[in-house]
Amino acid sequence: MYFRGENKNSYKRSGLPHRDHSGVRQALTYRLWDSIPQSEVLIIEQAVSNSHPDIKDYALRRYTEACLNRGYGSGLLKYPEIAKIVLSRWFTDNGKAYDLYEWVIMPNHVHLLFRPYPGFSLCDIIQSWKMQSGKLIRQTEIYRQIIQDYPNDLKDSIWNSDYFDREIRSNAHFHNMKKYIYNNPIGLIWNGQRIERPEDWPFSSASTGWQSYF
Repeated sequence: MYFRGENKNSYKRSGLPHRDHSGVRQALTYRLWDSIPQSEVLIIEQAVSNSHPDIKDYALRRYTEACLNRGYGSGLLKYPEIAKIVLSRWFTDNGKAYDLYEWVIMPNHVHLLFRPYPGFSLCDIIQSWKMQSGKLIRQTEIYRQIIQDYPNDLKDSIWNSDYFDREIRSNAHFHNMKKYIYNNPIGLIWNGQRIERPEDWPFSSASTGWQSYF
């Protein structure tokens, strides 16, 4: 299931800039609800408020992504059963509503490089992903176990309500974002070992490991 709707062009939501233009390649980040503690939110807000007005949006994205990579929260997405749900939702409409180029599922957030087709709203696609995956995640035993330790963070909402998107401006920009997505898992611990190569993290388009879960 996917949503067809009007593109919203450039707008802001919850203070974040979004650019929902027809048929444009996008780099996208969205995260779990519990991925950034409130104490860190305050630190990020203070750091951004001290940034030059011309780079506030850039600073917010960079501070946020740095915080996400510290691994706060339940890390719900590191469990294969949960990662499979997220990936299945992306794959369902790949080639129907968008082209999915690159992706990575981190323990508490995701990155994608994709192009919504003309006539398909970026906002509505993301809403569909979050709504449908959230419903399925709540039905898993892993989720029921996790919320015993994180009841206030994940019980009401799986996903944070907003997201970061960036229009891809050129082929060079595309390849830079692809490299960023590929390298994002380096440094994670998986099965007791530190990830040294992108292909060693199974929940990434850089790897073939995810195929074993389907």
